[in-house]
Amino acid sequence: MKTSFKPNKRVFDLKFLLCGNSGSGKTHLCGTYTTGPVHFYMLDKGGEKSLEKLIEERPQGSPTLSVDTFSKSEVNFSDFWHKFQLDEKEGFFDYMKEQNGLVVIDSLTAANHKAIKEICKACNITPSGIGQKLDNKKGMSMPHWG
Repeated sequence: MKTSFKPNKRVFDLKFLLCGNSGSGKTHLCGTYTTGPVHFYMLDKGGEKSLEKLIEERPQGSPTLSVDTFSKSEVNFSDFWHKFQLDEKEGFFDYMKEQNGLVVIDSLTAANHKAIKEICKACNITPSGIGQKLDNKKGMSMPHWG
């Protein structure tokens, strides 16, 4: 006598990183990937334009697209990070998971750049060549820190 197979309930927890040139469709793919809601933490001005176009083209009754915008130059990485942590604490990510939603950070490159700029400013470091002395300060190279 054989025992019948009873699969365990699966939890689908997908994380992926999309890479590509500007305009290659990364934001569009994320906005159309799932039947659930999609939330963007938008740090990329180019992504904002893609998202505006996507919202205009979506058929009525499509899942919700929402966005927290952090792309303006005066917005710091810590502003984004504070909001991200607050949303996690308030259960937003659990809600998105229950709704088969997708949470998108667009873009990690822009987030990285904002973080480096904020660190350099807080430490009074000039982002130039790494290890070079500039006015008695050590310089930090953006690509090195990235």
